[in-house]
Amino acid sequence: MSCDGEVLVADREEDERRLLLRPEPERFTATTVVEFDELFREFDVVQRNRIAFDRGEIHPGLRAVAAPISDSDGVTIAAVGMWTTAARWEGASAELASAVVGTGRRMEAALRTAGRAYEERTISRALDGGVPETGWSAAVFRFGKA
Repeated sequence: MSCDGEVLVADREEDERRLLLRPEPERFTATTVVEFDELFREFDVVQRNRIAFDRGEIHPGLRAVAAPISDSDGVTIAAVGMWTTAARWEGASAELASAVVGTGRRMEAALRTAGRAYEERTISRALDGGVPETGWSAAVFRFGKA
């Protein structure tokens, strides 16, 4: 599972997590976590720390980080993430994680200020100011309440 996916699933109750993980998670690399108990432990850590990492779980040469975007009730409604090569990750992981978490917080603040009707525009604006451009990409995934 991607770290964006981990962020989105982590905030859910156990029964909903199990439903979202059906069929069983696919193994992409030797480090991909597919056992439910281990995944649920990871989800608990992600929920507690409000950040998720992919250390070669989707592709051995890629690294990623994701953070939740929560509504005014504290419910995760989206995730923002960034990925890069393992080589570029080394020495920059703390800075990248901080950029992703900061972007998520700006998105939350923008959503609370502007309201849900302006969600797309505010997410776009937050990404423009918070994610290093060269060699990086960011993605936002909708999840939760409409």
